[in-house]
Amino acid sequence: MKNKRALLFSLLIFLFGFLAFIPREDGGIEKLVASLQRWADNNPQEKVYLHTDKPYYALGDTLWFKAYVTVGSRHQLSAMSGALYVELLNPQDSMVRSLKLPLVTGTTYGDFTLDEQLPVGSYRLRAYTQWMRNAGEDYYFDRTIIVGSIGSSDAVAGDPAFNNIKNKSSRKSIKEDVGVQQADVQFFPESGSLVDGITSRVGFKAVGPDGNGVAIKGVILDDLDKEIIDFETLYAGMGNVVLKPQAGRVYRAKVVFPDSSVKTIALPKVLENGYILGVYQIMKDSVLVRINASAGMVQQGSQSVNLMVQSAGEVVFTSPVKISRSITSIWLHKALFPSGIAQFSLFNSNNEPLNERVAFIRNQDQMELEVSAEKKSYKSREPISLNVIAKNAEGMPTGGSFSVSVIDESKVPFDDGLGHTIFSDILLNSDLKGFIETPNYYFH
Repeated sequence: MKNKRALLFSLLIFLFGFLAFIPREDGGIEKLVASLQRWADNNPQEKVYLHTDKPYYALGDTLWFKAYVTVGSRHQLSAMSGALYVELLNPQDSMVRSLKLPLVTGTTYGDFTLDEQLPVGSYRLRAYTQWMRNAGEDYYFDRTIIVGSIGSSDAVAGDPAFNNIKNKSSRKSIKEDVGVQQADVQFFPESGSLVDGITSRVGFKAVGPDGNGVAIKGVILDDLDKEIIDFETLYAGMGNVVLKPQAGRVYRAKVVFPDSSVKTIALPKVLENGYILGVYQIMKDSVLVRINASAGMVQQGSQSVNLMVQSAGEVVFTSPVKISRSITSIWLHKALFPSGIAQFSLFNSNNEPLNERVAFIRNQDQMELEVSAEKKSYKSREPISLNVIAKNAEGMPTGGSFSVSVIDESKVPFDDGLGHTIFSDILLNSDLKGFIETPNYYFH
């Protein structure tokens, strides 16, 4: 199970991590790095996480939260902004409550009363700083909160499904099997292209109208109707196939949906020459960067390219690379990179972008918390005292800002693996475009 989740996590980053290419900068790689660093210095990236007291609510409840605002690739608490804007939007996407809260060294807290007259349904809890508005809503904290009514017979039949909150969608429940007219299926070649003679992965993602993944299967065919390889989703509508394309051949995917309907999707054109950039984490403390060159590129002789790695907009590594063979491997220490999404980019000698891959770097540098109670059992309404001990990665005591939520699981069932945490939100969700189902699943 652990290996499967690791594979799915890699696939998740592979599918969602296609960021915009860096624009060309005339001059050497040093000039490009300096330009990017100036931009990062002038546009530091703030992120917000709201720790709520419950995963869902009933009318009449009070929604309590503590807010954390971080900045930069190391995700330190931010002292940049003095206020946090928190909004509650109803199922029609209209604002029903709003707060402007003072921030002290990147933290604050507040609450919303969920009045009885509010309609039940899916609400959005949104939070941002004034500085974050410059970068647009992609970096806002935006979470769907289900609000029900105790004793109400009004319910949505079927299993609940959550749409892409960044696109202001709402909760739906899908009974029927999803078919060709409803699902969106996309294929993503490794590092952006299919290149003649280079074996590479092609990831795919199938999404239903509710924003959730759809189980599909099918086969890759060429223009001679030859079946190349079968494929099937692994989890949450995601999967991948390994393909060794040939120049001159045209490839397509024959997709079969849950309702047995069929759709044909064209794969990108195969390039005669080019590179494929791969990033692998085979070793616990190292990252393997592998550059595959097509036969045509190798025949041209030694080529000079530049490898750049960014995290949260900051350049954390650059190096020139000589390409003189079909496979060039580069080992990098994980300690070079902050934990979170890292963007690997390959440029030619003219600073023109060639390839891009992203990877999730998970260093063993997270704080460890030990929580203990003074007694094993307590009487009803008896005050409970908890002891919290925080230790750094070296096992030494450390300080920090903390919040604790306490729920009765017999009344508020909760699966931590399907929820959100500050870890999954700050390091994963906020840096990847698109809706990610059950983000915390990949960290268990």
